[in-house]
Amino acid sequence: MSLLAAHINDAGISVLSAERLLYREPGFALLDDDELTTGSRAFENARIKPRRIQNRFWSGLTTDALPDRRFQHLSAADLVSRQLEQIWHAVASSGDRLVVAVPAYMTGENLGLFLGIANELDVPIVGLVDAAVAATRRSRLKKQWVVWLPRVCTRSRPARNT
Repeated sequence: MSLLAAHINDAGISVLSAERLLYREPGFALLDDDELTTGSRAFENARIKPRRIQNRFWSGLTTDALPDRRFQHLSAADLVSRQLEQIWHAVASSGDRLVVAVPAYMTGENLGLFLGIANELDVPIVGLVDAAVAATRRSRLKKQWVVWLPRVCTRSRPARNT
């Protein structure tokens, strides 16, 4: 039961614990033969299959269909959902929570959609912070600029009984 920190953008998604780096992969998606692959596996195929790659879905997070014909049945939200689900399964333990450093270009609409996706995937995001502020060395600034989300906002449906 720990607090993890994530930094999200198209260039790479990183997740850290207090002790170490847990995850680092690029924001890439590959649609190949009806299989959707994200992260490093997709990046490895970018030069071989460049027309089957999407790599700007974190920055263009919407529910609109992607402009590429091969991806028209998907939206950026679908790709973010797939990658976020894979990330969380790779790094999380029971009871873990997440604070996310987000790029300044993400709008309120983008952030709302991101939080909705996280909620659907049962990823407990408890705070958001501008990535530039999170990068400062002055710890007192980090504490002042984190937007802490009340528990009621991170889970809109009743908790599952286990």
